[in-house]
Amino acid sequence: MQQDLRVRTTAQIAGHPIHPMLVPIPIACFIGALQDVVTGFLDNQARGASAAHAAIGD
Repeated sequence: MQQDLRVRTTAQIAGHPIHPMLVPIPIACFIGALQDVVTGFLDNQARGASAAHAAIGD
């Protein structure tokens, strides 16, 4: 019979792992930056590209 072995993370808050809490942040920044670039391209304005650079941290 095989035992269920789970790796415990050292980065925790109140016993809950931090990784699932932090993963959506860069995903949301990337999607927002992509939206800013597309919107700026369609509107033919430079501020969309500026917002995208700010969101990504270029």
